[in-house]
Amino acid sequence: MVHASKAELPRLSAAHWPTGAYRREDLPERVLQFGTGMLLRALCATFVDAANTAGTFSGRSVVIQSTPHGQARALNAQDGLFTLVERGLEHGAPVERTRLIGAISRALIADAEWPAVRDLVARPELQVRAHPMARHGPSTPRMVCSRWWSAGSSTEPRSKGPD
Repeated sequence: MVHASKAELPRLSAAHWPTGAYRREDLPERVLQFGTGMLLRALCATFVDAANTAGTFSGRSVVIQSTPHGQARALNAQDGLFTLVERGLEHGAPVERTRLIGAISRALIADAEWPAVRDLVARPELQVRAHPMARHGPSTPRMVCSRWWSAGSSTEPRSKGPD
């Protein structure tokens, strides 16, 4: 199996989005995703993308980078597009396929763009929030996707208490 290096891959842009695909630029931001890592994108954004393609959802995700190091700038430079590579077994046979995921509208860096994050959280059209949870045990990541609610939610940053 040959793997391409980053230097060999073209930079994605809106021009790469297939003309016959859903019109991503017309979809509202309805999902708030905390985290820009590969696993979270491979799960959440791919599910949103599949639902948009199937016509069962009509929205895109805004991802929030909550740490100083993440993929927000790279995602924004690629108009929110990324390539998903799926490798595994299907009906006992090896498969490898790639597809372009277009469910992310933009990425915000919480520390640098807090007013934009606050404005986003207050928007009534948000329907879903997704965020990773703390690990349970040595290597069991968990993720929560839930319907959005706005009553009583605070938009002010909170400092982390003592562990």
